[in-house]
Amino acid sequence: AAYALAGAFGGGLARGLCFSRSLWASARKMVNEKTPWGTLAGGFLLRVSVVVGGFLLGSAGRWERLASALAGFVIMRALMARFLGRTDREAGEASWRS
Repeated sequence: AAYALAGAFGGGLARGLCFSRSLWASARKMVNEKTPWGTLAGGFLLRVSVVVGGFLLGSAGRWERLASALAGFVIMRALMARFLGRTDREAGEASWRS
């Protein structure tokens, strides 16, 4: 049981990393787009589909696994927001946290 929870947590971390990187790439790409709404909507649908699908498949109907995966996802999202915000400030670019 502990291995299943650890695996779900790791899966949540991976989904959080993919979600954050994809969001970051979409935000950077939107700046140069003539129609940024297409990039925004497409990226959103892809990110949400992958994350929700991963949670559903990874949990296997067990709320404990779902909670563990969600914890991993939230932790990774917080770490990525902190890391990516810092890299922008170090590069002298405007950041959402400025």
